[in-house]
Amino acid sequence: MPILNVEDVLEIFFPSDFDVIHPNASDYNPFAWDLPNNGTGLFTDGHYDSISLFTAFHKVSHFVTTIIGGMCSITLFYLVLFHCKGVLGQYGRMLLLCCVCDLTYWLVESLVNVKTKVNDGCLIARLEGVTKFTSYNSQAFFTSLYAMQLTMMVTILPSQYFYRYWSVCNSEPLSAWQTFGLYCISLFFAIILAVLAYPSYRFSGLARPDFNYGTLWYKEQPLPPLMIADFSSVYAQRYLIYCVSAFIVSYGICLILAIKTVRLMAENEQMYSSKTKRMQKQLTITLTLQTLMPLFISFGPVVCVCIGCFFRVDTGVMSLVVLGFASWIPVVNPVLTIWVIQPFRRTVFRWLYIKVGGVISQESSSVKKTTNGRPTTSIASVRGFK
Repeated sequence: MPILNVEDVLEIFFPSDFDVIHPNASDYNPFAWDLPNNGTGLFTDGHYDSISLFTAFHKVSHFVTTIIGGMCSITLFYLVLFHCKGVLGQYGRMLLLCCVCDLTYWLVESLVNVKTKVNDGCLIARLEGVTKFTSYNSQAFFTSLYAMQLTMMVTILPSQYFYRYWSVCNSEPLSAWQTFGLYCISLFFAIILAVLAYPSYRFSGLARPDFNYGTLWYKEQPLPPLMIADFSSVYAQRYLIYCVSAFIVSYGICLILAIKTVRLMAENEQMYSSKTKRMQKQLTITLTLQTLMPLFISFGPVVCVCIGCFFRVDTGVMSLVVLGFASWIPVVNPVLTIWVIQPFRRTVFRWLYIKVGGVISQESSSVKKTTNGRPTTSIASVRGFK
């Protein structure tokens, strides 16, 4: 059974070149074109995708993360805005940095839905979201925007660590404008990557004149527009060097600030109440999880895959799987944050309790003793009535 999504439905109503064979380079696909079958010399009738199973899984994953990721990210955003009180309120703006980053990444990822492959020193990308209906130049822009959001998941981390370090050092947290300034600094370094990424995806295909980059892609016909980052080009080399540098510097700053924060808290441990200590422990776990996720399921693996370009290896579907995991960040990050931070967890459980009509109830209120001493469940208590 074919799997349809929003993009497939739009393809029905909007004219496009997706069903057209392009035997030569064109504005639709300037660095790749369709090739006839080696045996017959004819083009394949209809659509052909050599990794159709992975493509179907990719579409399902994208649909699920678009819906659930939006719900989870918006829920955490609401909790941070309206349920950061008491000791936690001091760190509300720090958590807000994470929320904004998750929301923007979710929005961009939902629009682009990138499918990738690394082969012969090239990172090749195809957009499968609604942005695939735009021009080739626009698709290169959206690919760069997606790369920027992936980088933002890393560059925002030093800002969060600095916010916490400042709050531990001082009695007052950073002001709203100071927090906004931290966000702008993180955004600035992510924008630099986008500026380097655009010419890489738009022009690095010129490094091999008259070469058909479609031969490096999965066997697919008609061939979709391919965004090419050929690392024999100076554009792509600058792009990769900056990616690796941003990764190393960001995590280095996080490590330094984390050590300073832990030492400072240890020196002043006697000054903190038990409630403050519990909250600090929850924040430590939250920041650790937010630090490890990009390291293992998004930016880190992507950088490793890109480094493989220098060895001209064919990663097969591995790069596709890596970005598939990255699309789950707007789901995993908010869920883990809500679970770790106790006030958020209690609020969500309270919502769920009200939603189901009080099915989850205290044993003392749902069990009554009968005359012969046997426990009997109260129907009223199960339904949430007293």
